[in-house]
Amino acid sequence: MMVMESQHNNQKMEQNMEETKTSKHGISVPRTGKLRVPMLDNEPAINAAAHLSADEKERAIENLVKYPPNNTWGVMNNDPKLAAVTLSWGCAIFELIGDASGIPGGPVWLICLEVARATNNEMLAANMINMSVLVGEMRDFRMQQLGMLAYPDSEVWTDEQRLTLKFTRAVLENKVTDELFEQAREAWGEQNILRRIGVIAWAQFFAYVYNACNHHFVAGTEDQGQPTPEEGMAFQQWFKDNLANTLSFFSSSKQFGK
Repeated sequence: MMVMESQHNNQKMEQNMEETKTSKHGISVPRTGKLRVPMLDNEPAINAAAHLSADEKERAIENLVKYPPNNTWGVMNNDPKLAAVTLSWGCAIFELIGDASGIPGGPVWLICLEVARATNNEMLAANMINMSVLVGEMRDFRMQQLGMLAYPDSEVWTDEQRLTLKFTRAVLENKVTDELFEQAREAWGEQNILRRIGVIAWAQFFAYVYNACNHHFVAGTEDQGQPTPEEGMAFQQWFKDNLANTLSFFSSSKQFGK
């Protein structure tokens, strides 16, 4: 059943639908809805991928049970080794910052939405919004916030959220002032400033992949669902394990140049 649904989604994504997309400069440019790489989110599709070696296909199939349930990783599975590295990278950063993209209202969620806005990337925005709708209002998240990203001074945001939006935007536009940096230092400290910049870079990577691969949001191909509470808890353990394994490897590695 899941394979049939995935094949249906792939067909929808690969339809040549002539649409228009407005750039950040306000210029409308033509685009097609055709995905430029195969969606490798099931075993038959992976086995049919001519660009993967036998070993890579085996790894890609193994990856299927390790990814969160969304079609981002079907695109990333075109390079199963890079997909594994990228997921591990994100898990380690999330553990350092104590947050994750699937928590509406949190700093990682806000950073991803702001990166989506800055890179004009509808797929990243759709992923974050879909999570928000599935989870619902919680903690510091209110549905009104989804329409207020352009207004960081609005009362809909907490002071922490407001600073996250302003700092993220300034980093993306290379406009971080001494005053803004000092506000961030006072609120987060030097380490968390660097960690948030790491999250910005992680989110940008996916935005660039989406844009380059022409991975656009198409109605009816939304993410397959929110992880269950049990899956969420297990995934949080991944964060801890990834960070611990990375630090362990670095501690045991040889001196640079030797």
